[in-house]
Amino acid sequence: MKRTFERILFMSIGALIAFFTYTFGYIDKDVDAEEFIDPNFGEVIGCDTLVVSGTLLVGNPERGHALIKANGDKINITARNRKHSDNFLSISVSDSDISLELAEFTTGHRLLMTVNKNSAVYSALETKDYEEFRRIITMGLFPDKAKFRIEDKNGEKVISTTD
Repeated sequence: MKRTFERILFMSIGALIAFFTYTFGYIDKDVDAEEFIDPNFGEVIGCDTLVVSGTLLVGNPERGHALIKANGDKINITARNRKHSDNFLSISVSDSDISLELAEFTTGHRLLMTVNKNSAVYSALETKDYEEFRRIITMGLFPDKAKFRIEDKNGEKVISTTD
């Protein structure tokens, strides 16, 4: 009898805790979101403002997706398609610089653009990883000079035109 009474008592206490938590736990009456079906997008939840702390992922991480990430003074937006290859677009904005990167990894072609208070640099390169490149073209504007560089993986600097 004592054991049955203890079980009923603990179940009652648990039910009361669940009831009060559910009823009074988090009540925000200012949330006004609508759920509806859009013929182009399917199930949609709409609201005026959505605040996300950390990273917002839209899509499937294994296939195509978009990431929006705010970390301190830096904001990064990345769109990535992994269906056939790891192609992506990345835009990064911070207090000190702005950068744009486009990459198509089937061929290894990448475009990088960076602007800050000291320079503006554009690089087009062919690479399979971030450490080594096969060919690179870089143009840069700096406070005291402008640079133009064409180089292949052997270190040869060449400026050429082809008819």
